[in-house]
Amino acid sequence: MKQKKAWSFFQSLGKAFMYPIALLSVCGMMLGLGSGLASDDMAKLIPFLAIPIIKTILDFIVSLGLFAFVNLPVLFAIAIPLGLLKDKEDKAYGAFSGLIGFMAMHLGTNFYLKQHDLLVVADQMSTHGQTIILGIQSYNTSVLGGIVAGLLVASMYKKIVNLRIPESLGFYSGPRLVPIITLIVMSGFGLIIPFIWPPFFNLFMLIGHWISTSGPVGYFFYAVAER
Repeated sequence: MKQKKAWSFFQSLGKAFMYPIALLSVCGMMLGLGSGLASDDMAKLIPFLAIPIIKTILDFIVSLGLFAFVNLPVLFAIAIPLGLLKDKEDKAYGAFSGLIGFMAMHLGTNFYLKQHDLLVVADQMSTHGQTIILGIQSYNTSVLGGIVAGLLVASMYKKIVNLRIPESLGFYSGPRLVPIITLIVMSGFGLIIPFIWPPFFNLFMLIGHWISTSGPVGYFFYAVAER
């Protein structure tokens, strides 16, 4: 029974992953096409591409192509509850709660970093593992952060949606309660991230340094990991 439930869960999770991945593949094609045609070398071969209006259109295509790559973590945070929950109403509230949870998580992390004077200026963000996510400066947990947020929200949804609350607060019962609890819980989870993420970031930095300095062996391991 447990094996069957696990198989069903991973099937649903795989389908949920397909939402952002499908968009990512199209954006990748747009990015490749736009970047290739907008290059100076291509403009020399095909003078038509050097016309300002054509150049502007190609630059716009590149911007559209970057959308999924830049926002991939939040896309996963939204897509996972959307894919794991069954009913249409649950999917809608779950996806909304996924966005709330993802933002609340990084808001909690930002609060901790701000309180402990750990926020760095823009040109130091990459070396300290920080970035701007939906306008919030936080640790760059990348896609992993979006997946974790999505899984936590989907798991909480099934528990919160059936909670009984006083009749005087009946307006907030059912699915409407989920985003509210999600905001509180995920912001609290975000306060824990500064204790968890830095060791992983340092490990990734060490692996990256090893790959870049170990020649063909490092390139081989990078290619295998990428596949």
